[in-house]
Amino acid sequence: MSYFRPEIEAMEGYTPGEQPENLSVVKLNTNENPYPPSPKVMEAIANIKPEQLRRYPHPMGKAFREMAAKIFAVTPDHVLCGNGMDDILNLTCRAFSGPEAALVYPVPTYTLYGVLGQIQASIIREVPWGPDYSLPHDALVQARGAVTYLANPNAPTGTFVPVDQVARLADALSGVLCVDEAYVDFADTNCMELPKTRPNVLVMRTHPRVTHWPACGSGSPSDTPS
Repeated sequence: MSYFRPEIEAMEGYTPGEQPENLSVVKLNTNENPYPPSPKVMEAIANIKPEQLRRYPHPMGKAFREMAAKIFAVTPDHVLCGNGMDDILNLTCRAFSGPEAALVYPVPTYTLYGVLGQIQASIIREVPWGPDYSLPHDALVQARGAVTYLANPNAPTGTFVPVDQVARLADALSGVLCVDEAYVDFADTNCMELPKTRPNVLVMRTHPRVTHWPACGSGSPSDTPS
């Protein structure tokens, strides 16, 4: 007898990247920094007071959101913090997709998208990339996703969709477009300006980066860092 939901019982789950125990290994498959932290980071850690460790941090990540908002010239209400990119992806999947709301993404790409969709019992529609990994614009629009994920640069291919093409896709979609910029530091440009003019675009970043989307007419929070 299983106590799990049928969708969970049938899943194979997500297989994370290999984590070698030898710390001298430079490992790039999970986008880890091969260099040690800045001395200023180590100094800040050393100066943490005991009182700071016995209390929960600010529930909305106030200090971080204010700093991210300053960097990207938005208000703190446009910024949401999460526990890394996967947390933000989980939140967006839960917020926008489900048994009656399709989750769409081009494949191959980050395999966690499908796993999160399975957990939510979402309608999952995978769209093959075009020739030479060009953006399958029409097919993505026709898939009618409540949320569409686009890793840009894409993993595992390393290919990049030009910003003007991402903008056209956002304009054509009826749902939310989540641009996953986990590997954007390897690109020459990014989509961070798009949320300022397109209310259905959410740009997500991880590590020392931020996730961001524009103000919605309702006045609810509208940006997202991880």
